[in-house]
Amino acid sequence: MDLRDYLSANHREDTPRWLTQLAPGLLSATRDMLREFLRSRIVFYPGSGSDGSAVKLFNESHSAHCFLYVDYGLERGRVEGYLATEGFRGYRSLARLDVSERDFGADQWTPHVRPDQVRYWFPHVRPYAFLEILEKEPGSQIDGAERLAILFLAADGHATYDALFCQDSSGPPPFCIVIQDHGFGGNYSNFGEGGLMEGIAQQQSRLPSYLLVGDNTTPWGGYVRLPSVGGLAASGRQRYLHKPLDC
Repeated sequence: MDLRDYLSANHREDTPRWLTQLAPGLLSATRDMLREFLRSRIVFYPGSGSDGSAVKLFNESHSAHCFLYVDYGLERGRVEGYLATEGFRGYRSLARLDVSERDFGADQWTPHVRPDQVRYWFPHVRPYAFLEILEKEPGSQIDGAERLAILFLAADGHATYDALFCQDSSGPPPFCIVIQDHGFGGNYSNFGEGGLMEGIAQQQSRLPSYLLVGDNTTPWGGYVRLPSVGGLAASGRQRYLHKPLDC
């Protein structure tokens, strides 16, 4: 079965109500909107770069409307430039909201990552966070949702997972995590099996429903590939959907 067809048949969802009701005049309560975002079905992509394939897949299958893109090596100007010049085909920006640590409630986090476990191999960019709300352009023939939300963070992917999904006040864990390890990608710990993120998720029992795993990456322990579902070509690799063995 085609991957998009599988997601559409088994996990199709309506656009979250908070996203459909959003109007430019209602953009002042950033913290409230962020809370709604984090309690929605999220596709989490650590080390994302500018790869838009995850948004395309889950949007066109109507299986997710909220995306969290995290990369400590991608400057904000590059992200904004990409959105302005290439962006996501058939969509335009409705709103862009800057997000602060206070909006996340960072003062209430209990870190499960020790500072000595975070070891950047390469200089990381100045931290930033913004929530991009996209709406379908008039006349667009894209088979996707009317609106999407993408939270862009310049941050460490492992620590971000801990902070946003492994706290007592956190919403549900991600619906899916996109993981692909690159030999010279600058990541100090694997996103795949044995990496820091898997350890945090296992320790806190905050595991995603699915992993979308590059064919050069070992999936987390307890996750198995769906044998009858095809792959997704992205970043020079095939990616395959995995789910927990006991599901």
